[in-house]
Amino acid sequence: MRRVGLGGLFIVALLMRLWGIEQGYPDFYGHVDEIGVAGSVWNYFRAWTLLPTEFTYPALYSYTVAAGLWFAHVLGWGPKLDTVAETLALVSYLDPARSALVGRAISAIFSAMVPLVTYRLGRRAYNTQVAWVSAVFVAVAMVPVVQAHQALPDSLMAFCAALCFCFSWQLYKEGRWWDYALAGVAAGLVVASKFNGSLVALAIPVAHGMRHGHDMRLSICFAPKLWLAIALAFLTLFAGSPYIYLAYDKYWALASYQFSSLDFALSEKQPWWWIVRGLVDVEWLLGSLMVGGLLWSLCRREPADWIFWAAWLPSFLYIGSWTRE
Repeated sequence: MRRVGLGGLFIVALLMRLWGIEQGYPDFYGHVDEIGVAGSVWNYFRAWTLLPTEFTYPALYSYTVAAGLWFAHVLGWGPKLDTVAETLALVSYLDPARSALVGRAISAIFSAMVPLVTYRLGRRAYNTQVAWVSAVFVAVAMVPVVQAHQALPDSLMAFCAALCFCFSWQLYKEGRWWDYALAGVAAGLVVASKFNGSLVALAIPVAHGMRHGHDMRLSICFAPKLWLAIALAFLTLFAGSPYIYLAYDKYWALASYQFSSLDFALSEKQPWWWIVRGLVDVEWLLGSLMVGGLLWSLCRREPADWIFWAAWLPSFLYIGSWTRE
């Protein structure tokens, strides 16, 4: 019965995210950043290279979209030339928005899987009732639904981040080599999806430290399982976005430019608490419950709360430092 319920929840979440993803197709990208991501995807087929042309994000998402385009063609979408690569290179000129459409579908699928991971975490950390309520909230929340309509890496990052939280909790409870390995792989996938998701990886050392809290320094410095997770995170990052290492100068140049412009604003700067206000403005009742849950977790301070806040608080401070939303 539980599987049937989760299957139904996934279908509902997926339909909400697929509804209207063709917005602007085939002539217009719905979000300005989609243009750079979509162009980078097509360049893989035009130049027959894995080197991205867009360095705002790591390459894992664009690689995933390229694979989606490949499979869509194999399943019969589009003209047929001698080779798949040659055909997709032609399609990149005839139907350039197709990569955005496929990317939105991929975002929708990953976003619809987040409630399933949330259910698993809620059930293991608390109980079945908490698991169902949290999974339903994630399924119908406005922000992930909106992000799932965009050919951008946010939905993929959210799915990988949910996995990282889930495996971090698992390593806190069980402490098996397998739990550390999965948490490290999930952390690497988060960073390979979007750079500011790297703060989610802080959940791993905090979960490890709480499991071996008798001496925090020893538990972190002399812990082969933790170092395994760290090593796998870097290896997964390389596998998912190798040119972060191989062409680091291109990523660093863009990052330096972005950091240099953080203090610049074309209008009045937003106060640091715009994130909390935005939750309530966008999500209404659900956003109010989110803020209430955050405050309650600060008072409760159970292990799951510490794991969550270890990643969420630095993310809040980092994003809250932006001068523009």
